[in-house]
Amino acid sequence: MGGQNHQPCRNWLPESTRLSRAVSAARSHLELANVALEDKILAEHGGRDASCDPIVEHLEMSSGNLGQVMSRATELDVAMRTRGFEELASTHNIDWSVVGAGMVIKGIVDRESFDRILGIRLNRGFGAVLSDLGEQAHELARRTTVLRNGVAILAQSKGSFMDALEENRDGNIKVAFARLYSAWHRFGQDFLASAMLSTEAWYQDQGYGSLVVPSEAIQAA
Repeated sequence: MGGQNHQPCRNWLPESTRLSRAVSAARSHLELANVALEDKILAEHGGRDASCDPIVEHLEMSSGNLGQVMSRATELDVAMRTRGFEELASTHNIDWSVVGAGMVIKGIVDRESFDRILGIRLNRGFGAVLSDLGEQAHELARRTTVLRNGVAILAQSKGSFMDALEENRDGNIKVAFARLYSAWHRFGQDFLASAMLSTEAWYQDQGYGSLVVPSEAIQAA
């Protein structure tokens, strides 16, 4: 069901997998845009020209997939409400301080992201987590559009694409790219933390053990 798919209730919901897939597709096209950008720089370094169209196209596809992330998050929330979703009892019974520490030690989640998402989940519910992730996806789409427009403007200039980036000339898109990557990093950590939190609650609720806690410790609790 995917490395970062959510299992927020007792029944598997295909909307959850569609959400995870949209996230992966959006990130993949961002990376492919970067590959196309590097191909452009390498071509110029070799005295050749290369079109900026692939960069723009992948950024547009990433932005489109981010739109799907927002819609898939809404669809998952609606599906859960329609089916009478109830939070798994384990979500409020697990000693998350122990589980969270274990996940951090094992390199499964980022501490700050886990604590933030856990706080939202326990205090306001899974729907609030989806809303938060949707808002982050909206900001990612906005930053992707800013970068896409910057690439398009730079492509129309007469100067070298490579020189603009490497010599910090007018039209340099490095800041826009870095801001987008940083936002993606935060979103990725939060999304993964939410998925692992859901997975842990599901495993313990169903008696499937734990990602980090020994089975005997769970049984003793």
